[in-house]
Amino acid sequence: MTKKHRDLFDSFLPLSREEKIYRRIYRENPELYAKPTHSWNEMVERYGKRKLPSSAPTQIKEILSYDDCFPEKDLSVAVVRHARYTPSFLHYHAFIKILYVMRGSCVHINNEHTITIKQGDFCIVPPYMVNSTFADHDEDIIFNILVSYDTFSTDFMGLLTEHDAISDFFWQIIYHKENNQLLFFRNIGDHILDEIILDITGEALYDKKPNNMLLKGYIMLFFGNVLKNHKENVIVYRNIKKHHKYIKDILAYINKNVSNINLSTLAGRFQFSNGYISRLLRKETGLTFNQLLREARLRMASEMLVNSNLNISEIIDAVGYLEPSRFYKNFKKEYKMTPLSYRKSKTFSVTSLASPKVIKSHNS
Repeated sequence: MTKKHRDLFDSFLPLSREEKIYRRIYRENPELYAKPTHSWNEMVERYGKRKLPSSAPTQIKEILSYDDCFPEKDLSVAVVRHARYTPSFLHYHAFIKILYVMRGSCVHINNEHTITIKQGDFCIVPPYMVNSTFADHDEDIIFNILVSYDTFSTDFMGLLTEHDAISDFFWQIIYHKENNQLLFFRNIGDHILDEIILDITGEALYDKKPNNMLLKGYIMLFFGNVLKNHKENVIVYRNIKKHHKYIKDILAYINKNVSNINLSTLAGRFQFSNGYISRLLRKETGLTFNQLLREARLRMASEMLVNSNLNISEIIDAVGYLEPSRFYKNFKKEYKMTPLSYRKSKTFSVTSLASPKVIKSHNS
């Protein structure tokens, strides 16, 4: 570990004021922590009003929104350091969470499973899965890396061409929005991943204005290393639904050929009838071919607006829209702004990491 990473790691060692409050409560009456809670009020009822603060020292909510966890609305990645000794509270969120144990261990509960996650291990929690985490040692250092759904739906489409548990997991997130599977990576012990996680936390928590491009780059680097070196270390909790053997290839083909594809060419490519492939797409994704094509075209257009110098007319042609008015209508409906406003809002400059100063403890 480099000196920069070591200094950053050391900054997380001391317990915060909030963590000391939680530790006192836990040590005085640990049996109250044996059962996950839904709210701080529930803890107060268990423990007694005289010994607990009227409100939780950190954020405890059943539903965590983007506004709760992302400091700036334009960020695709955020970090919430898990506060040690926080009661295990059941919650869910609308984004993807990487729960990464940098040191020590924690207990993670999801659906009907209780998993002990040790140092170097991590799990990927999909949106809308009810879950909770508990860490009860001073030495535990655990990060929640939060990634927006849009980041996966635009930047991780390449995963759909793979045929394994990891690609199935992401396919479920991208096309079904909800996913009842959790990926757990154990016995990793990869110092490169540790450093990438520290790079993410340094940028997200210590920089006065976190750089979204840099954060997304770190996330891509993280998953690139995982897919290259740790595909055999994954455990899938809850059985993945069996899908049609060609569905990932069909979806990947749509996304790669948005400018010149229609239902007939797609059906011919896979030697199906128009009716069969229409029913297959609807069954597997819940969307029609036209809806899938529209989503793919808008995703590509949004990426080109940010990552190219093409003017909007050229982008409209590139993604296959014959009627510019329809493109503008669909884009505004999807992103709640015009293409030009979107381009301006996503323009950012790359900045170097700022020196660590102050950090607060949170929980997710």
